[in-house]
Amino acid sequence: MSNRTIYLYDYVAVPYERVRALLASDAQPLITEALDAAGTRARTIATQLSVSIAGFEVGREISITLGPYSEAREGMASARLHISWEATDRPSLFPLMEADLEALPLTENETEVVLAGVYRPPFGTAGSVLNSGLLHRVAEASVRHFFEKIVQRISREMAPLHWW
Repeated sequence: MSNRTIYLYDYVAVPYERVRALLASDAQPLITEALDAAGTRARTIATQLSVSIAGFEVGREISITLGPYSEAREGMASARLHISWEATDRPSLFPLMEADLEALPLTENETEVVLAGVYRPPFGTAGSVLNSGLLHRVAEASVRHFFEKIVQRISREMAPLHWW
């Protein structure tokens, strides 16, 4: 089976400590909202491309597992939350994603947000062949949308308030 590595990063104008606190204690709503948006994006792409595999819709309902959460103890500070998701119905027929969402301080008021993970296509070798043709693009577009939604929400809701 051919796994695909996905690595995305962006910067938010939010202090590292605020992003760290979010990942440590209240990431569930953030991740759930972003996954809902990514699922919608996958269904939109699949509809436009008429993608259906053996009669199964691309963009299924998924179950998500968060954790463990960890922080770097030595060297440069970082906060990392492990995320995995798979289809709730017949997971062996759909891709599995294992990723880490990481926050790293850049400046006093800016944080780098990274999503690094592995996407595992379904169906073993046959899935790898099918995945290399089209499905990995649908999955990667969905993961990119998921990541963009996380960055947007962190930026929108956690940015420091300015009083002028």
